Amino acid sequence: MYGYVTLTSNEFVQGTVCLLKSLRRFTDIPFNVIDIDLADENRLLLENYGAIVRNFGRIGSTQAKTQPWHKNKDFANNCFNKLHIWNLVEYDKVIYLDSDMLVVKNIDHLFELDVEFAACPSYVNVYGKNKKLLNSNWSDNYFNAGFLLIEPHESVYGELLSLKDMFICNHDPSDQGFLNSYYKDNWHKLSSIYNATRRVFTAARDKWDEMSAEISVIHYTIEKPWLVSVEGCEEIEKLWWECYSS
Repeated sequence: MYGYVTLTSNEFVQGTVCLLKSLRRFTDIPFNVIDIDLADENRLLLENYGAIVRNFGRIGSTQAKTQPWHKNKDFANNCFNKLHIWNLVEYDKVIYLDSDMLVVKNIDHLFELDVEFAACPSYVNVYGKNKKLLNSNWSDNYFNAGFLLIEPHESVYGELLSLKDMFICNHDPSDQGFLNSYYKDNWHKLSSIYNATRRVFTAARDKWDEMSAEISVIHYTIEKPWLVSVEGCEEIEKLWWECYSS
């Protein structure tokens, strides 16, 4: 039995609705939402769209630090609630997607991969002296935690909870830094077409154009499309608005 899952709070409800709509164009596999203090009306809204809304209680980390571009001071701690996906043991496999993602092709085939944990490489910039950009490309040894394929296990869930306050990742003090620390050199690398981030679209348009025909999931990192007017927005925002308004 398979399941899709996301994590959401009140500020990401619009993104979650659009993510669910985008998935429903291709699949009827159950869609789970891990609730971070959702208002009653938002929980009901998601349930009316067919989501299974689940509240497992809050998880945070003493190592979590919210970056300056996140307006919510609790953002980094909130993201540690993602660890609950390892507790969805009624599923043989789950695909986790951040709630600022849009599915544009069927991805059900990923459930058939014989792996316990898989993710897509993170797109990184490498700087030299005077903050001069030397190179930008997908990392060979660091993944973006916005899209994950996992086999839930109670033992892994317990281990993650026991370690979440003990990791050190100064450059990325977040759930992503923690999971990269935990799964270091032990993750299956998925193609970046399953986590095509805005960063690539804005910083490396040539690379985006090369893979555009194959992109399966768009990840709206940093600026959220529901906070941008549809008039005059970029083409990838227009894709989001077309799905959200459908």
